[in-house]
Formats: sequence, C-alpha cells, structure tokens
Amino acid sequence: MTTARVAGLLFRLGIASELISATGFIFLALALYRLFESVDRGQASLMVVLVLVSVPISFLAVVSELGALTVLSGADFLSVLGGPQREALALVFVRTHGQTLLVNEIFWGLWLVPLGVLVMRSGFAPRVIGALLILAGAAYIVITSVSRSDRFGSRTRSGRLRGSARGSRRASRRDPRATPRGARSGRTPRR
Repeated sequence: MTTARVAGLLFRLGIASELISATGFIFLALALYRLFESVDRGQASLMVVLVLVSVPISFLAVVSELGALTVLSGADFLSVLGGPQREALALVFVRTHGQTLLVNEIFWGLWLVPLGVLVMRSGFAPRVIGALLILAGAAYIVITSVSRSDRFGSRTRSGRLRGSARGSRRASRRDPRATPRGARSGRTPRR
C-alpha cells in the first residue's frame, strides 16, 4: 500500500471512530442518568442535555471531514480546480473540523460539572471523584476559552499588524517606490 492510501484509510477510520464515540456518548449519558436520577433528577437531566447538545456538534465536525475527503477524491465536478487548489480547500475543511471540535470542547467540560455534583451528593461514590470531575470540567472550559482567545483574539491581530509593518519597512529599504504613503515627506522613518 502506498502512503497516500494508508493515510486515506486512517482518515476514514478516524471518521468512523468519531461517529461511534459520539453515538456511544449518548448511551453513556443515559446510563449515568439512570444511575444518578434518584440523587437529583434536575442535575441528572442537565447532564444529559449538555451531552445531547455536544453530539450533533460532533456529527457536524465529521461532515467537514467528509467534505475534505470529497474534495481530495478527484470527483468530476471538481475538475475546474487544480491540485493545489483542491489541497487548500481540503485544508479549509480539516481546519473547520478542528474549530468545530474546539466549540464542542466547551460542552465536553460543561457536562462534567453536573456529573461531579451528582457524584458528590450520591453517597455511593467517593466525594473526591466528584470534586475532581468539577475541577476537570472547569479546567476544560478555561483551557478552551484561552485557546479560542489565542486563535481569534488580539494577540493574533497585533502579530499580523506588526509583521506587515516590518515587511513594508524592509520593502521600502530595497525599493523607494514601495514606501508607504506619508513616508515620502523627506523625514526618515523611526526604527
């Protein structure tokens, strides 16, 4: 088997495992609901709702992976795109998958909080496990929030702005026609 075929097979196995795990997550939530229903029906229902919100998001993430496979399959309707264009479009789909999972991680953290509360109140499970579940849920939410701000926040924008300013300064040293507007007044730009 060639490397491309092995990679395609692994990609398809990854898609299948995502679908299986998302479906299994529903059954896990229902089993935990039955276990903790007698402890607090409201908290158990909240836990199930948070799980059920995350499952369609997982399925949506798989759709973007299938889009990447479709683009790379070489279907006839994609003949208008060249090889590099197809690869770039497939990368957009793969990155969309990652962004969708990043949104889903919020719900993966949120459902742990009511589960931790239920474990602490149950009396048949160690309270320390409940506290650790709440801590893990909070950590998931914080880490996801920090990751989102790193990818979409001011740091990214300011990094781009600084990089573009440096690039225009370098270009103006080489070619006087490439100087930005306002810099041709005879003053030497600050460095």
